Amino acid sequence: MPLTSSDGSTSDGQNGGAQPTGDTVDVRDDREKSRFEAWFRGELAGIAYYELRAGQLTFTHTEVQPQFEGHGIGGALAHDALTAARASDLPVVPLCPFIADYIGKHTEFLDLVPGPVQKRLGL
Repeated sequence: MPLTSSDGSTSDGQNGGAQPTGDTVDVRDDREKSRFEAWFRGELAGIAYYELRAGQLTFTHTEVQPQFEGHGIGGALAHDALTAARASDLPVVPLCPFIADYIGKHTEFLDLVPGPVQKRLGL
């Protein structure tokens, strides 16, 4: 099942985290590589890897390039990836500690995580 936003477009990441410079983060789903990519100032700044199996989206690892830290890249990446999962009606398994922590702090996404997984991960 493809991951898309509810309107079929990619998000600019403005709701995902603070961008003190006023720049935006463009988050894209690269389905061939099973990852969400965060582009900032024309460069690949962050990646959230996932596995799509058995009708659920499992986040395995997230990274932001050191030179892009402090620009809200990780938050935008998590926000937009979780928003895409919601738009595609996919439950989320956040094995990646960053995504799990993001969900813990942004409980509006907690409903995406099945109850037994929430309990196992302490969410």
